[in-house]
Amino acid sequence: MAFQTVIEIFRHEERMDCIDAEKQNVDIPHDTPLSSNGCVSAFQAAEGLEAASLTISSPLKRCIQTAKPFLKGTPLIVDARFMEVYHHRVLGPLDQFTLRHDDEFGVPFIIRTRHGIPEQEESRGIGGTTDQRYQAAILDVANRAFKAGIKHVRIFTHGDCVSSFAAMVGKSLYEVNFGASIKGTYNGAEFTVREEDCKGIGMMDA
Repeated sequence: MAFQTVIEIFRHEERMDCIDAEKQNVDIPHDTPLSSNGCVSAFQAAEGLEAASLTISSPLKRCIQTAKPFLKGTPLIVDARFMEVYHHRVLGPLDQFTLRHDDEFGVPFIIRTRHGIPEQEESRGIGGTTDQRYQAAILDVANRAFKAGIKHVRIFTHGDCVSSFAAMVGKSLYEVNFGASIKGTYNGAEFTVREEDCKGIGMMDA
């Protein structure tokens, strides 16, 4: 069989601000961590799995926390192209938005890409500017990984990015739960996704 790169895209686990008993512990409202249940779910999801050849995360804490148990001693690449929708209704006042420092995550080896936060407020939904950013980033990572002979890439990001990946293979998502994932393959020209390789989503033809 010809070489293909496996691409897995995960939504982060449960946010702390979704739990009434924990939401008062959120230190940065625009960058809420995982809930205690979310942390447990991340460890359970990673249990028994080998580390991917390459692991990439949004710079927001909940995504890095979700990715951390999957690393198993390997480096984490933090890429702002996979961050949340850059809009004031999602992140709060954009002139106050900042990214956390690496030493807050407890990950021994973090590599940050050159990509920074978006320069302008974005629009949401398939076809919007956030979707365009996500699709371009997914394709760029897939192309680079394929050309380098990298077998397996995991990307930890946000629900809208999972939907963007589905749109790239002609699918539409009507549900994206915390911890949801889509797993596909890339042959250097196109992606293939099998519904049985997806978890925590509701998917139909676009």
